[in-house]
Amino acid sequence: MPFAMRRLHAELPQYTGLPHQALDRLYVLQGICRQIIINLKNGLTEDGSEMEMTNENREGWYRMAFLCYLGIYRCFHLVQYCYYGHYGDEDNREIR
Repeated sequence: MPFAMRRLHAELPQYTGLPHQALDRLYVLQGICRQIIINLKNGLTEDGSEMEMTNENREGWYRMAFLCYLGIYRCFHLVQYCYYGHYGDEDNREIR
C-alpha cells in the first residue's frame, strides 16, 4: 500500500470528529517510519533484510517521517482549536 494512502487513513479521523483515533494512527505510522530509518542506517532494507540501499531511499523515508510529525502537529492544533475554541489567550499575548 502506498505511503500516501496510509497517511490519509491515519489523518482522516481528525476531520470526522475523532482526533484521538487519528493521533493513535499517526503515532503507529511514525513508529513504522522510525523502524525503517533505523534499518536503513544499519545498512539493511526497509523490511530488515540485507541488501544494498541508496541514499535516495533514506531521504524518502526521512521525508515520510517528517510528514507524520507534521500530521501529529496539525492534529494537536485541531484538537486545541475544537475543544477550547482558540489557540491561546490572544488578549494577553505580548509581542517580543
